[in-house]
Amino acid sequence: NTTIAVAGCSVGSSVIHSAVMDMRPKNIKIADKSVYKMENINRVRLGYSEMVKSQAERTSAVDLSLKNKARVIAEQLYAIDPFLNVYIYDEGVDEKNIGSFLGQYDGEPKTDVIVEEVDDPRIKILIRQEARRRGLPVVMVTDVGSAVQLDVLRYDKDKNLPLSWGVSDEVL
Repeated sequence: NTTIAVAGCSVGSSVIHSAVMDMRPKNIKIADKSVYKMENINRVRLGYSEMVKSQAERTSAVDLSLKNKARVIAEQLYAIDPFLNVYIYDEGVDEKNIGSFLGQYDGEPKTDVIVEEVDDPRIKILIRQEARRRGLPVVMVTDVGSAVQLDVLRYDKDKNLPLSWGVSDEVL
């Protein structure tokens, strides 16, 4: 009955696929406002046809014809498990929808764990602040040159934890 919320569908897409295939959560919330581009192809499991809209799907001559990351991953998840409840935030996470992304809203279940894989520092901080306020655990993995940074912030156990390791909230 777990609900996993994943913000960011490039690196996050691998986490999403692994969680769905191994953990088999009942619900998953996926957020990303970006479209897939060729520079994403090395980090995701998708083919060209999943990145680009068909001629029939294009809405105008100026339509870039690239597909939204959250929607592409949702389609892949339905192919893996058609009974999975997928909630799509194709506008990404922001101040207006963070409450529904993490909470129980309009028929959506409350989030149990957050995987934060966004690039925008403001949104990273927003997600962590709200997770801490709600007492929700946050997991984030990123590459730092040839090293890896893993943040596991158990706000469900301690709401006094910092927003990130190795730096104070004030400096961050």
